Parts: sequence; structure tokens; C-alpha cells
Amino acid sequence: MKRRIKSFWRANNFLVRSYKNYIAFSSPSEKIFDVLFPFIIATALVTGVYFFNNISVKEFIDKFNSLNGTIISAISILVGFNFAGVSIIASSQSELVSYLKSRKSKRDNKTTLFKVLMIFFTWSIVIELLIVTIGVVLYFFSQFFVPSAILKTMVPLYVWVAVLILVFLVLHALFNSVRNIKMLFYFITKDYTKPPEDVSGDDDDS
Repeated sequence: MKRRIKSFWRANNFLVRSYKNYIAFSSPSEKIFDVLFPFIIATALVTGVYFFNNISVKEFIDKFNSLNGTIISAISILVGFNFAGVSIIASSQSELVSYLKSRKSKRDNKTTLFKVLMIFFTWSIVIELLIVTIGVVLYFFSQFFVPSAILKTMVPLYVWVAVLILVFLVLHALFNSVRNIKMLFYFITKDYTKPPEDVSGDDDDS
């Protein structure tokens, strides 16, 4: 039984491995941009709504479902963008891709810059699909599993905490996609006659 559990974990721990790779190859300045900024913004938004909007559970569900639909639509577009980016880069036979495959990351000399680039795009896709999944589950839950007796009560604090986490994940996905665009621009416009740099383009943190 224990062996089966381990085998199941090894076969399905892609989310955890993607997260570990993302953390390992992100520089401190990139983590500030991708993680800290979204968290600060999400905290400010949700805290402001929590303190200045005293709404019932029914009102909250109506507003949340409207926002949730927008989130799912926007994130689905980002998923398509990142999938397209991965497909184009992976199938390309250009000099740029050959360069990335031949250079090693300064953070791990066993990992090529091409793999690092794939790690960042893969994490974006993983987190975006996770957000869509969460959004669908929450919509389904709010429609069928909320007792009518509590619809007129005030929204409890733990619900706002869950909203904070969801807003943070959405902003993190958006900021991470911006970083992916930056990396693509960096590599496309890079002068390959100069010495190689790390995938982030951040020499101080490499």
C-alpha cells in the first residue's frame, strides 16, 4: 500500500515539482515582482472590501459569481497565450533555441536556459489551470451547497481569506505572464555576440 501511494505521488506531483522549479530558478527581484506585489495588491483590495462593504452571503455570491466568470475568461486567454508560447519555442529550430539549449543556467550548471524558460512557462500554465479549476468548483459550490438559511447572514471572515487567496493567485498569474513576455522580448532582442547571461536577464541575482 505504501509503495502504491509513493508511486501515485511520483506520477501526480507535477504541481509541486513545477512550484519547486519555479522557486529555484526565480531571482529575488523576480519573486518580489511575481509574488510580493500581487500579495500586497490582493491584500489591499480584499481588506478594503471587507471593512467598507458589509454585505450578506446572498449579495456576496451574486457579486462573486460575476467576478468569477470574468476571472475564468481572462485566465483562459492567458492559458492559451502560454500554451502557444511553449509550442512555438519547443518546436522552433531557430538559432535562438539552439543558443538556449547550449547554455547553462548560472543557478544550476546541469540545467539549460531552454529548460529554465520552459519551467517559467510551465508554472504559468499550471497556476492558471489551477485558478480555472478553483473558479469552477467555487461556482458549483455556491450554486448548490450553500444552505438557504445563511443567505441573509453576513459573510464570515474565512470566506474573505479564501477570496484573498484566489485574488492573489489571479494577480500572480497575470504578473508571471508579464514576466514571460519580458523573457521572450529579452531573448528575441538579445545580442548573441556578447557573453551569455542567465535566463532572467538579472545579472546581479544570477
